[in-house]
Amino acid sequence: MSPQRVGPFALLERVSIDAGQELWLAERVAGSRTPRFAALRRALDEPAAARLSHEYAVLSALDDPRVPAVLGHWTGERALVTSWVDGLPLTAAVQAHQRGDIALDAATVLDIAVELAEVLRHAHSRRAPQLRGGEGPVVHGHLSPREVVLDVRGGIHLLGFGRPHAELPPELTPPECLAGAPAGPGADHWALGALLVHLLGGAPLYSGVSDLSVRREGRVDPWITPLARVNPALGRVLERLLAYDPAVRFSDGGQLIRSLSELRRSLRGPADRLGLVERLAELGMSPRSLPEPPPPAPTDLPAPPPSVALPSPRPTPVPDPGDPDAQAVVGGDPTEAPSLSGLTASTPWQPEDGAEPTVPIAAERLPDAEHGDPLGDPDAGDPADDVTMPVGFDPDRTEPIHAIDRAGPGRPPIAHPAGRGRLGLGEIVAIVAVIALVGAAIIAFSLRG
Repeated sequence: MSPQRVGPFALLERVSIDAGQELWLAERVAGSRTPRFAALRRALDEPAAARLSHEYAVLSALDDPRVPAVLGHWTGERALVTSWVDGLPLTAAVQAHQRGDIALDAATVLDIAVELAEVLRHAHSRRAPQLRGGEGPVVHGHLSPREVVLDVRGGIHLLGFGRPHAELPPELTPPECLAGAPAGPGADHWALGALLVHLLGGAPLYSGVSDLSVRREGRVDPWITPLARVNPALGRVLERLLAYDPAVRFSDGGQLIRSLSELRRSLRGPADRLGLVERLAELGMSPRSLPEPPPPAPTDLPAPPPSVALPSPRPTPVPDPGDPDAQAVVGGDPTEAPSLSGLTASTPWQPEDGAEPTVPIAAERLPDAEHGDPLGDPDAGDPADDVTMPVGFDPDRTEPIHAIDRAGPGRPPIAHPAGRGRLGLGEIVAIVAVIALVGAAIIAFSLRG
C-alpha cells in the first residue's frame, strides 16, 4: 500500500497527535528540491485548521535559519509543512541534569541564551496577524525548554512560533499574562529569564510554591538571590528580565544580547553545545533516525586526479576535564542545593584609556558605505595597511596592474602599471650616455681653468 501524500510529500510516520493536529515525518517524493525530509502537521477539524493557517502566516514573516522554514500550506488538505529539525529538545538535557547524569555548565547555558535572544530579536522586528485581530510584532509567547531543540551539530532551533499557548503552565507565564493581557515582546524576555533560572539554578521558577498570588505579583527574589550572590552581574540581568513591569524589562533586543554576551565572556571555560549533545547521545538519547538518502545518480563527470588531496583539518584542542578552570559547572547532585561555582566570573576585561567595552553582534554588523564590505573594515588604521598588496587587474585600465600602494586609511590607492620602475636596456644606455656627457663637460671645464 503506497503512503498517503500531501502535495509532493509522502507521509512516512506519525509522530504524535495533539490539540486536534497530527504531526508526521514526511519525505519529498516528487521534484528535486530540498530538504528531503519535512515535518507535516495535519488538522483534524476546522478550529485546528484555522490555527494552522495562523501559524503559516506567522512563520512566513520570519526568515531566521534557527526557525523552521515553511515548505508549503495546503488548505484543502488542512496541512502545513515545515523543515524537519533533527535534534533533541532542551528538556532532555534538563532531565539528564536532574538525574545527575550530566552537568550543565554555565558557559554553554549562556551561549544558548544568547542565540535565543537573537532569534527573539529577529521575531520582534517582524509583523504578522494576531490571534485577537490586527497586526503586531511576532511574539513566541510560550518559550520553554521543550521548544528549544539542539541539533546533532549543537545548533539551536526555536520551535512553536505562531502556535497557541493556552496550555502554558503558570510557572512559565509572565504576571501580565496571568492577569489576562496579551503576550508581547516583554513576555518573551520574561520567559527567557525563567528559562535561565531553571537551567542555572537547577529548579524551575516558582518550584514548590502553590500560592498563585506569588506568581501574579511577580515575586522572584527567592530564586534570583542565590544566583546573584555568586555572580552579581547575572543577578542584575535576571532582575531586569523578570521584572514585574514589562516596561522595566529589556525593551531593546540588541541591549539584551549585549548584556548576555558580556556575561558569557566573563565566565571561565568554553561553551560546548556539541559536547552536550554527544553526552546525551551516550545516555541513549538521540534524534529520530531518518531513512538513508538514495545513492547519487551517476554522472559523466571525470573523477578528480589522484594527486588532488584536501588538507586534513587541524585538531580542536579539548580542555582537560581534570582542570578545575577548564569548564564552569553548574549543578551536581539533584538532591542537594545546586552548585553555582561555575558562575564565578573570571578577571573581567578592563578597557584601556577609559574606552567603553564593546561586544561584536553579528546582527549589527553594518556594511561599509564605500566598499560594501558586510563586515566593515576591521583593520582600518592598521600599520599593516602601509604595504604593497598584490592584485589582479584594474578594471579602469587597459594595462595590467601588479601592485597597489596603500598609504593609509582614507587615502586613494596609487596604481602602478606593470613594468614601471624596471629599466629596460635602452633606458640604461641612455642614462649611461647622459652621465658620460656630463662627465666630459666637467673635465673640459676643468682643463680650461
